[in-house]
Amino acid sequence: MVQTLNSFEFVDLFWKGKSGYVFVPRLTKEGGWIEGTPKFYAKAMNDDVKEYIEYCLDLEENIYFAPMIFKNQKRMNKYALSHEWLWADTDDGTVDLPCSPTLVVQSSENSYQSYWKLDKKISPEKHNALNRIVNWSQEADRNGWGLTKVLRLVGSNNYKKNRKNFEVKVSEYNDRIYSAEEMIDYALKSFKIDWVKNYGKGKFINNIEMFGKEWEKYEKQHTV
Repeated sequence: MVQTLNSFEFVDLFWKGKSGYVFVPRLTKEGGWIEGTPKFYAKAMNDDVKEYIEYCLDLEENIYFAPMIFKNQKRMNKYALSHEWLWADTDDGTVDLPCSPTLVVQSSENSYQSYWKLDKKISPEKHNALNRIVNWSQEADRNGWGLTKVLRLVGSNNYKKNRKNFEVKVSEYNDRIYSAEEMIDYALKSFKIDWVKNYGKGKFINNIEMFGKEWEKYEKQHTV
């Protein structure tokens, strides 16, 4: 049986134990983007944050959240804080990794978001690098790995024209936790060498070197 989570329990998975500004932007049914008011989250769910989420849910709009917490009231890379969750828009829910996601969210009839929990927080620089490689290795949304990424909020509705409303919900939740080293190893095994050119070879080498990986070894393993 899938463990259910309400909106507050869901965001607490990502924000609990941290202090900083959190973001819950929304998209109106007419397509207007509203960044919303950043709220200060102090290590645990507080009334101000909870009331704001409740307010957003009552608007009958598409509600999103940023998994990351920021040290400033602007959702920008340079203000992101260390974090221990990775994510990917995996669309059909297929994950081609030997490490099953810790959490899977169904965001529409045929779309899913996958999350992996790490055993410890990693710096924003390492997070950017690892999350990008994981996303590319899964052929997920290649613009979905960034620190400022927002994803649909569990408990909200997905409103789309000419489609029935869909309640965003947890489809899988378990206690699996991975190290950053495990995740980079798994992702690189699935990362096709043909993709390096579009990724940017210099950027790719820099990213894998952050985790002690060598280009020469990767190239040898992936060249027939």
